[in-house]
Amino acid sequence: MTMEFRADEHASNLNPGAARSGGGRIVVCVGGPTREEALDQIVLAGTLADLVELRLDRIAGARPEELIPASPVPVIATVRTRREGGDWERPDAACAGLLARALDAGAACVDVEFGLPERLRKELAKQAGPGRVILSRHTTRHTPSTEVLTELLETMARERPAVVKIVCRARTASDVFRVLALIPRAGTLGVGVSAFCMGAAGRTSRLLSLRLGASLGYAALIEGGETAEGQIPVSEMQRMLSNAPLQPDINPLFEMGGSP
Repeated sequence: MTMEFRADEHASNLNPGAARSGGGRIVVCVGGPTREEALDQIVLAGTLADLVELRLDRIAGARPEELIPASPVPVIATVRTRREGGDWERPDAACAGLLARALDAGAACVDVEFGLPERLRKELAKQAGPGRVILSRHTTRHTPSTEVLTELLETMARERPAVVKIVCRARTASDVFRVLALIPRAGTLGVGVSAFCMGAAGRTSRLLSLRLGASLGYAALIEGGETAEGQIPVSEMQRMLSNAPLQPDINPLFEMGGSP
């Protein structure tokens, strides 16, 4: 299973094994809310993370052409819609247009919501080329059943993105285990994966997912700078990862919390 983000001068920063966590890559999320604040955040995040996620939906008057070249590390451009927990309320076509601009501006990859119309997803995938799309789905109110999650993963994987990202709201330990179980399943499908839970109950899943083989883990730049509920500050995540076993056995977790 490979993850191949390719974009101009940033491509060399995505060599296999270059992740600071020793496993999956750590992504620090930048959300402004002003362009000036976003520029400062990008520079700082580049000293702490493998990649920067630029939350264009949260930055007032965001101009990818200005922001992306400022990053010293590869950029994931994201426009998170309101229906998936973000701030973007304009039409889907405008969302896709902003992501297209981000690709032209040198983004290493774009986060494309699976909820966008298929035509727009295909257009972005064609423009991006192989290995530069994270196909995402955020379920903000609950965690679906194992059967629904597995079917979702398999359906998304058929579009052959670099990474399938599935995030759900956890309310119990069993919710967390069901989502984490997608990580080994993605391995059998030959696709990169980022699967974890939002909310207080899902906070530890952000750490466990990386240790179970997830391609990407998302962190806040600083305490109070979260762009999603349950994010861990990058300094804390790095400290926790350095003290954690590299590839823990997930089976005892399932035995403690019930079948995923």
